[in-house]
Amino acid sequence: MSISLICTLLVLSWASCVNAAGLDLSPIDTTTFSLYVALAAYTLFQTYRAFAILLRLQPKAGSDSLPVPRDRVPYIKIFLATLTCLICYILLTIWIPIDLSMHSVGAQYHNTFYAMMATDQLSDIFIASGLLHFIDNRRDDLGRAHGDANPLTIYSMSSTKKRTLDTIMLYFMAMVIIANVIVGAVLTRTVSDPDAARAAYSSLYHVYLALYTIAAINVALSAWFLWRSLPKTAASTERTTQIILKRVVPLLIVRVLFKLSVDIVTSAPISLNINYDALELIEAIVESLTYAVIIYSTLGLARPIQWEEIKGEKSQGEDNI
Repeated sequence: MSISLICTLLVLSWASCVNAAGLDLSPIDTTTFSLYVALAAYTLFQTYRAFAILLRLQPKAGSDSLPVPRDRVPYIKIFLATLTCLICYILLTIWIPIDLSMHSVGAQYHNTFYAMMATDQLSDIFIASGLLHFIDNRRDDLGRAHGDANPLTIYSMSSTKKRTLDTIMLYFMAMVIIANVIVGAVLTRTVSDPDAARAAYSSLYHVYLALYTIAAINVALSAWFLWRSLPKTAASTERTTQIILKRVVPLLIVRVLFKLSVDIVTSAPISLNINYDALELIEAIVESLTYAVIIYSTLGLARPIQWEEIKGEKSQGEDNI
């Protein structure tokens, strides 16, 4: 109830400010802003939930539970993803009235725009990195439970080379984001030819989208190969891989395809009659809601893991062998 009241007050306050400033307030703008306010409130709850999970996964003295440090790493990344998403949604609620004023006075891109884009892209990195970590940890658990040294085992420990390549790719994505912020927020205002800086910003964004697409495909293939390696008896009870492959991956692919489609349409060399206000609303619905469900599903992977569970998996693997 309190969250709904806060959202309503924020929407009414924003609408009053926009009307007082004499800006053109359309129903689409109001709907988009209201959606981002609701998403910010929801993501705030998910951020708290992710933080609570991290506290719960801390090892306790004298306990047989298995929350070793490596098990906390993916949840740290998901927590950072929720935090960057939250900051992005807050910046979006600031950006919308700025965007309306830009239509009126023809101002350059505001720094809020570049900060908003950077936080959105950082959340992409944290989500992809967290999912890959979940998959790698689960593969390692299954490998240990079924005896990795046994040549008959159907599991294998995660490849160190693959993890290294994944890390390099994610770090390169982060470097592209930093370069984009520098080009967009600094060079477009300091160089003699800002159009060249904007073109460089656009090119770097294309590079980022290509890397993000590769990262999403990497997550999908990693989950699929792990799923394919499971026997039918184990696949039916393999909760982590099921959730990632059947719930998270489809939404991640939808988000990637939508981002690519928007980039192609808005960057097309031919002149297109695009309603950018409507496009922004569709972006809010597709991109933000997909991440809301992805974060919810990913945090749902958290559960108390006991040593007896791993022992049970090991005994089941020995029986299969």
